[in-house]
Amino acid sequence: MPENKVIKETTEEDKLLQKLNSAKNTLDKLFEESDRVFITGHLEPDMDAIGAAIGMSLLCKKNKRKSYIVVDEPIEKNAREFILETKDEIEYISASQVPELLTDKSMLISVDNNKVGRTSVKDYLNRFQSVFILDHHNEDEGTIKTPYKCIDTKFSSTCEAVSVLAFLSRAKLPQRVTNYLYAGIKLDTKDFTKNVSTSLSHQVAGKLILKGANLKYIKRWFKRSPEEDQIIQELTSKAVVYPYTYAVSCVTDENKTYSSVDLAKAADALLNYDFSAIFVIAKTDDDTIAISARSNGDVDVGKIMSCYNLVRGGRGGGTPISAGAQIKGRTIEEVKTILSGLLIPCNTIVEDQPNEEQNRLLLTAQKKTTD
Repeated sequence: MPENKVIKETTEEDKLLQKLNSAKNTLDKLFEESDRVFITGHLEPDMDAIGAAIGMSLLCKKNKRKSYIVVDEPIEKNAREFILETKDEIEYISASQVPELLTDKSMLISVDNNKVGRTSVKDYLNRFQSVFILDHHNEDEGTIKTPYKCIDTKFSSTCEAVSVLAFLSRAKLPQRVTNYLYAGIKLDTKDFTKNVSTSLSHQVAGKLILKGANLKYIKRWFKRSPEEDQIIQELTSKAVVYPYTYAVSCVTDENKTYSSVDLAKAADALLNYDFSAIFVIAKTDDDTIAISARSNGDVDVGKIMSCYNLVRGGRGGGTPISAGAQIKGRTIEEVKTILSGLLIPCNTIVEDQPNEEQNRLLLTAQKKTTD
């Protein structure tokens, strides 16, 4: 009789590596068909978006393709430092420069974003020969339409995915780029404390260190000034606890604005407490209300935030544990009221009869959060 063979179970890490290996093959084919590549992240790019874009530009160089990184203000301060350090080797352009540089064989790579509403090149999407997406945020109705994509919320960060692609392609990673990629992973995993980090995250981080990533140098990008701490304290002091340990912190002053980075840091700070989910709401400019959402893993905040795509003037989404939304043309109280409705469990009576829009949102939220 033949010996019984032990069948090794396919792990989540194996599945992610298989997906990235397939993505590498797709990219190789698209590079062959293209003459130049435009790389872009999300609006208000952070270290994960810019770090991933820089890493992707090295893959373009490895494949002998001219590349541009498309980036517009505002830019997170550490991500800006990445750009300043590499501006002599990488060509950075604004979205307004894209039309004059486009060719019939131009390709777009969107990193750390899959939403039409979150890219600065949305007006030119149909002018690219091909569009490839590499991202770790939830897909929804606002996702860019393309057959070429590698999207998985199990990636801890886009820098993690780009790092693996670089390893698979045997691309040369200068030390400064290993720093950027490591910083992107560190940012989105909150220094590997969020449950989004996997064994793959740790393996990739370890390999980046072996290739030169300097942890002492990287650490300085994560230090906060006293002024930043004051802003975070201001935002977190508004927190109100809802049933099922949701915390909503809302700055109701319509004349005060904060950066999206401030909101994200405040949400991360509140997650240190025993809350299932955190939502920080404030104005980010004269016409925009933003929400930064975080979860301990029990609640899919990405699906909750994606409900704002159904709100007039709104867009939202993200990963199960880190997400956000931006709403234009609404007051802070209106945005907070909609969120309160989305957080109400199915068997709870809503005070004040909700209007037609609120009913539609509640039904959608209840369906999405129970899928």
